[in-house]
Amino acid sequence: MRSAAHLVAILLAGLGVACMTTVQVAFDEGEDFSTYRTWDWQPDRARTVDAPLSDALALDAALARLVEGALRARGFARSREPVDFFVAIHLRVEREFVTVHETGAMQVLSSLHDSPSYWVQATKRVVRRYERAQLAIVVTDRHGQRRVWRGEFQGRFSGDFAPHLGDAVSRLLERFPPATKPAAPTPRPRPGNAPERSHKQAFSVGLGHVMMGLA
Repeated sequence: MRSAAHLVAILLAGLGVACMTTVQVAFDEGEDFSTYRTWDWQPDRARTVDAPLSDALALDAALARLVEGALRARGFARSREPVDFFVAIHLRVEREFVTVHETGAMQVLSSLHDSPSYWVQATKRVVRRYERAQLAIVVTDRHGQRRVWRGEFQGRFSGDFAPHLGDAVSRLLERFPPATKPAAPTPRPRPGNAPERSHKQAFSVGLGHVMMGLA
């Protein structure tokens, strides 16, 4: 059992590149996103990058460029005038090292004498570097006070997270604005329709009894 669990751990460590990512989105269902046209960065703390072991300035510049491009592609223009919504970004990147044991293929160890040859298999210890990233994009209303949309991306990557930054931004903003449609109004009968129908039925029934009495 221990050997099987060890093998699974090695396989997961080797595959933990793109398969270990999640995207979550929450938004105000009462907000009318169809009126959104222009945006700007949140006035205070528009972008925060917490990446002690990475180039935080380069990540910040790349984030700004990617978000502006993604929003522009979706029809939103950045403006300095009064805008429809504000955007803020929060990125956190943590680095971790994982030690795994890799076992090579079986090889034949030939004997130089009359003794038989042997099958051997070598195992070596390998240290692998991963980065865990958490990216949140927050949209607030035109006053910059009320949060109306929030998307969060989390992932674990082999090596550096920076090459995957564009994919993370795309996967978040492809969900903005949310696809919502106002609920169809429930049809209601006009006042007086049902009573009028019931009165007509009662009148016809009463008239029938009168005609029967005259006959």
